[in-house]
This record gives sequence, C-alpha cells and structure tokens, in this order.
Amino acid sequence: MAAYVLSETDEGLRDSIDLVRAAHLHGRAAVLDVLVRVGYWDVDENLILHREQIPQVFTEQAEQLAAGLATTRPVWRGWPNWSQPSIGVSDETDSEICLRAWAVRRRREGWRLRLRLHVALPCLRLTPDGPLAEEISGRGIRVDLPDQTLPLIPPVLLRAASFTTLEYRPALTVIVDVDASGDLAKAQLRRSRIRLSARVSPSENQNAVPSDVVGLVSAFR
Repeated sequence: MAAYVLSETDEGLRDSIDLVRAAHLHGRAAVLDVLVRVGYWDVDENLILHREQIPQVFTEQAEQLAAGLATTRPVWRGWPNWSQPSIGVSDETDSEICLRAWAVRRRREGWRLRLRLHVALPCLRLTPDGPLAEEISGRGIRVDLPDQTLPLIPPVLLRAASFTTLEYRPALTVIVDVDASGDLAKAQLRRSRIRLSARVSPSENQNAVPSDVVGLVSAFR
C-alpha cells in the first residue's frame, strides 16, 4: 500500500491496486490516511523524500563513526587571524553549528575594504572510504525543506568543525579587496585558522554589517 501511495502511476502495481480495491479505498489520499492511522507514517510525512528515496537519517553505524571522528583533531597548516575580529553566523536549524564567518576592515592604501569570508572544514575529519563516506556520497547534497533540513554530514561532525570564540579552528578563507567604486582590486584564497570575536544568528548578522560596507558590497562587481 505504501508503494501505491508513493507511485505516480499504476504501472506494475497490480497487487497493490487489488488490495486497495478490496479495502474499498478510493485514491492515494485515502490509502495515506489509513497508513497514518495505523502508525506506519506520521500525519505530516514528506512523501517526496520517500518517493525520491532520500534518506532522512544516518544509520547507527555511520552515527557511531561520526561521533568517533568528532573527537579527533585534524592537522591543518593554516595562518592564524590574530588581528582580524571575525563574526560567525550560526546555522538556521542548529545554533551550535557555525560553518561560516566574516571579517571586514579598511586598508590604509586609499579607500579600500578588505573582506574575508571564512568557511569551516568538517571534511578534514572524514575518511575517504567506509560506511560513513558511502552514506555522505549517496546523499550528495544538503536538502532544505520547509519543515526540515537533511544534512549532508552528521551534525556531530559539523559541531566539531564549527567556529567558536574559545579556540582557533581550521578554515578556508576568501580574501577580497574592493575599492570605493565597488571594483575588485585583488582576490586570493588561503588556508587559515580563526577564532571568533562574536557569534550571531542569521537575522542578527544583517545588523552586524556596517551600513557603509553594505552599500559597497552591493556595488561590488
């Protein structure tokens, strides 16, 4: 019956259709209602995830492997940003996860801004093979839905790699110099290690950016 609900056509579902008719059910909505009533699915079940065979949870084995990897300290030869106060932006779905941060300052040579965008690196703790790597590869991307988020990597690893105000952690940093007209003067990518000066929510992040920087970034091209 579940296969009948998830299918978009009746092709190859003769047994299921016979069962539905024998139960005097009319249409997929009626079958779904029965499956919810017997506890097979929740009332707000996302059928698209089932239809596309998108896994909603990691297996117990993958979760255990992730928990073990979260306790390791990866080797990362990155330049520490001692003099650059960085503001981390927490994830919308989990305030303990902070995988991106930014910093901005004016350069001495002319009216120029240097913008830094830091990206955390949970991948440093991952192994190239094994059950956890296979599940991550099978997912491919993070899935954001109105009612839930399905992460690409187990949250325990994301929290372990997240930026914090307590210690320096690995980052990949994009450094961009922008002149007063919004033109790109220079850009580079570098390894780094950062410790946050502050951590804000996505909504608070809008207020953390200086107004003149907002205007300049909007003109950036």
